[in-house]
Amino acid sequence: MRLSVLFAAALVLVLVAGVARAGDVPNVMTSQGVVRNEAGDVVNGAYKLTFKLYTAEQGGQLLWSEVLPGVTVENGIYNVLLGTVTPLPGTLFEQNGTAWLGLTVEAEPELPRVRVTSTPYAFQARSALVAATAQDLSCTGCVEAGMLAFDPITQEELNTGNLVVKGVVTATAFVGDGSGLTGISSPQGTCVAGSLVKGITQQGALVCEKAVTALGTVNGLGGGTITGDVSIVGSLAVDGADVCTSDANCGEELWQLACQKDQVPKWNGTMWTCSDFLESWETASLPSDGLNEISNNLLYNQFTDQYASTTCPVQIPDNSPPGISDKIVVPDYGVAQGLTVSINISNSDLSTVEVFLYAPDNTEYLLYSKNGPGQQLGTTYPSPTKPVSGDLTTWIGKNPVGTWTLLVKDTGWLNNAKDGQINSWSIQVQTLSTKKVQVKGNLVVDGNITTAGSLNFSGNAVINGSLKIGTDAATCDDSKKGAIRVQGSVLQWCNGSNWTFMGSNATYRWAEFSTYGQAHGQWYGNNDSNLFGGVAPSNWTDNNYRPVHMSSDSDVLRTIFTRSGPPIGTLKNAMVYADEWYSYSSTNGKVVLVLFRIRNTTANPINWKVYWYRTAYGGWNEYAGIALNGSEVWQSSGSDYGPGYNSSHDISIPANRTSTVIFGATTSSVSGTRSTFMAFYNNCLTLPAGLEFVDDLDTKPNGWDK
Repeated sequence: MRLSVLFAAALVLVLVAGVARAGDVPNVMTSQGVVRNEAGDVVNGAYKLTFKLYTAEQGGQLLWSEVLPGVTVENGIYNVLLGTVTPLPGTLFEQNGTAWLGLTVEAEPELPRVRVTSTPYAFQARSALVAATAQDLSCTGCVEAGMLAFDPITQEELNTGNLVVKGVVTATAFVGDGSGLTGISSPQGTCVAGSLVKGITQQGALVCEKAVTALGTVNGLGGGTITGDVSIVGSLAVDGADVCTSDANCGEELWQLACQKDQVPKWNGTMWTCSDFLESWETASLPSDGLNEISNNLLYNQFTDQYASTTCPVQIPDNSPPGISDKIVVPDYGVAQGLTVSINISNSDLSTVEVFLYAPDNTEYLLYSKNGPGQQLGTTYPSPTKPVSGDLTTWIGKNPVGTWTLLVKDTGWLNNAKDGQINSWSIQVQTLSTKKVQVKGNLVVDGNITTAGSLNFSGNAVINGSLKIGTDAATCDDSKKGAIRVQGSVLQWCNGSNWTFMGSNATYRWAEFSTYGQAHGQWYGNNDSNLFGGVAPSNWTDNNYRPVHMSSDSDVLRTIFTRSGPPIGTLKNAMVYADEWYSYSSTNGKVVLVLFRIRNTTANPINWKVYWYRTAYGGWNEYAGIALNGSEVWQSSGSDYGPGYNSSHDISIPANRTSTVIFGATTSSVSGTRSTFMAFYNNCLTLPAGLEFVDDLDTKPNGWDK
């Protein structure tokens, strides 16, 4: 417990006399003080007090010291005699002049030293007296107790708070309104005419300041104090600057100003003018969170943003001391006014689980530490639940930008497989933003809006003029979804994974082609595979080639998929192609291809169940098939698949990426005329939650993994 002693104002040092001989006089002094604890309350008990006398307030030479091991403190008051253990030298004050007393309570640091009051200098006077007249005096009862003249502070005086001081009281501050002070001298002196009282010096003299001086006639007076109405003829000088009046030719007078709405009068040093309110505003006095106050609550720079994990749920490995981690990136939006972390975790036994949080500066916070049995942990830190260790409130006033990491360890044994999961977690930040401003109402701009960063609209934006869009080299991801840029001479938008052309919003891309020209006896395009998706025409209809054999080169895919289906979100089913045509030989055939780009926005694979019709004839090596990211999902056999043949398939769309799914159909068996057909039915083009169509083939990088 840290103790404090208020002994500077309560210290009284007196000479104790009354013995017979100078050589027998115990040189002692009285010291009194008040001992309090850290809370400011007085204490009771016995404490070790160490007293020391020095030649200076700081540093200096040690003259004397004494340790009193068990000083009784009652109601905070102690009262001791110094010199009872280690006598004070009789010539101490005579030889050293000023002395400073230091006090140490228990093992606490020494308190600031106080100057010893004048009474101990009786030592010096006594020493001189003994040396001059009484060194050989020996008597008993020479001095009676009633003849001694000393007046120590009593306990009653300390309790009542009354203290009479005949000398000067010096303090760093006096607390109170001063209404009870008496004997105070009135200020001395007067201020000359035309001056005002500005203050009073420590010596009691008035401090005067020049008042407004009339240079012309002020109701017939040349100066002085004026009461009532004032009529000014000529000019008025304020601190040496002329203020225009009604008969002066110096611009608009204050009383004549006709300021517009949202303007205020402003003195420019020469005349009164009208000024915009914000121009006259003292910006230094505007608090950083005061934007709403000066905008009639139309503008705000205080936000509450939530940043949630995009990879949850995350499986927790069983009996794994290293644990499993997940990350959230908090963008740079400004200083936090509040920060909370919410978690939702399930496990077969939470008594074996520890949950850690690591801030961008690597500060560790232990959120949960095997606190007890249970299987579900869902709470928010630091309120209502405080972390086991670490203080998240220290982020108030700091910028939380960067990567935050949640680490979960399950040290118990169940099956050494997976035991529970991080269902979800998020970080909520109340931000005093230096990066963005929210407009609550309508924003009307008569001029131009120029921005070097992003311009986000959550509502409608009505633009009567033109809108100029610049370039943006940033990667298209979730944080930029919906952004627009100019790339070369093309306008593109970010769909959350890739930049794609504006206007490209097709549910699918498709192609239909024949492979052999019977009249000329030639394969189309001289059998060039680069014109037909990376597969030569002869392989499509004579060698059982299917979508799994197509090229992953995006330029090759763009070459063949030049047709677009209906806009995304406008259909549940689709009839892609249906045709009856005459075949002159088994060499020729027709192929229909459909390419979907499907994005999984979750951390888990999602099943897409497809229902479709397609034609094929394996007897002439013309197969149908389905491929997902270059891997085959299904292929037809050597049978004949007519226009009424249908089936369903489960396609697992991988997590956290955009996938390419290609369907291929050929032609039914020969009978002079042949049928080519592909269609999707049973509302299978309404994707499950977590899946969405994207149309980004025009900008998709090469590779099935893109």
